[in-house]
Amino acid sequence: MGSNSRCCKPCIGDRISGLPDAILSHILSFLTTEDAVKTSVLSHRWFDVWTSVPKINLTLGSQAAFEPFAQFVDCVLFFRGSSNIHTFQLRCSVIEEDFCRIDPWIYTAVRRNVVEFEFNLDVDVDSKSHRYEGYELPRRLLMCNTLEVLKLTLNHKDIIINPPSDCFPSLKFLHVTLQYPGGRSLEKLLTCCPVLEDLIIEGHLKDDSVVNINVSARKLKRLRMRLSMDLVRWDEGDYKMLE
Repeated sequence: MGSNSRCCKPCIGDRISGLPDAILSHILSFLTTEDAVKTSVLSHRWFDVWTSVPKINLTLGSQAAFEPFAQFVDCVLFFRGSSNIHTFQLRCSVIEEDFCRIDPWIYTAVRRNVVEFEFNLDVDVDSKSHRYEGYELPRRLLMCNTLEVLKLTLNHKDIIINPPSDCFPSLKFLHVTLQYPGGRSLEKLLTCCPVLEDLIIEGHLKDDSVVNINVSARKLKRLRMRLSMDLVRWDEGDYKMLE
């Protein structure tokens, strides 16, 4: 038979593993950090690819144990070494005694020149003492020169913000999700964002809550608000600041 009738043998080579580290790292950035770490067992080629992923995405649900999660985060940050962290996303359910474990994680992100930081802290109500004051965002984060994007979920007294006058020197995009009431922390946050250009405020409020939002940002170009209540929903607004 002629050569044209021969069956072509399928190519079974591992083309993905042959890609450059930069491309593999980009692919893994679409996964959670937990799933990215799991790829280290695929082969020797994949052993440490996850350590160069510029995005860390860490989530702990309310039903999961905090200590194994904390140990995992410690290991992830340790084995990454000195590589930069472009995006750091942390969502976790904790008790008040766990606050001391969170500070070192944020400090590491700041030292690694974090550009985007997302933080959602859910504190177990039953763990709050009679002297409960909430978790205060570290001053190192507020003063971070590389931080340009900040996404925060402000729960009732769970996150405290005491910004100095010269905080967030490079912050251009702020996305705040309010969970009743949260307004006081937001008001403090908006007092010192000198180069803020884009602001999103959204969330769910109780029908008897009152939130006063005073936005003072000289370089603000765009403001978007989307707030809902138990009985009334505010229409979404998309406003563009005039020169």
